[in-house]
Amino acid sequence: MPGVDLPEKVGQAMRHAGLGITVTSVTDVLVFLIGGTTVLPSLRSYSIFTGVGICFTYFLQITFFLAWFSIDQKRINDKR
Repeated sequence: MPGVDLPEKVGQAMRHAGLGITVTSVTDVLVFLIGGTTVLPSLRSYSIFTGVGICFTYFLQITFFLAWFSIDQKRINDKR
């Protein structure tokens, strides 16, 4: 997309991919947290740990990764 500034490109990318990532992450978290209600201790621990891990991964993807991706794209655009 030549001629489009970086914030607009990032916004368009998040508009297209963000919904799919969000829906997938929310459903995964719900499934694992529901799995955390089981009576089996090891399965309960695994399910809760995985549900929380997916929440943290989602948060890091929409903040930290997106910020570094934008910085790297700016570097590429400046031909450095």
